[in-house]
Amino acid sequence: MAPLNTAAEDGYRSLACFSPDGAELAVVAADGRIRTFDVASCRLKAKW
Repeated sequence: MAPLNTAAEDGYRSLACFSPDGAELAVVAADGRIRTFDVASCRLKAKW
């Protein structure tokens, strides 16, 4: 749960959704870009 708890502190304004398999979490950053996190490693996977 750490990525969810720290999302606001790290400049993320809202959570978008989990992927269907639950492996990725998409969030909307303060700058409006979507960032995808790999849930297992708790690391950024991609930026748009």
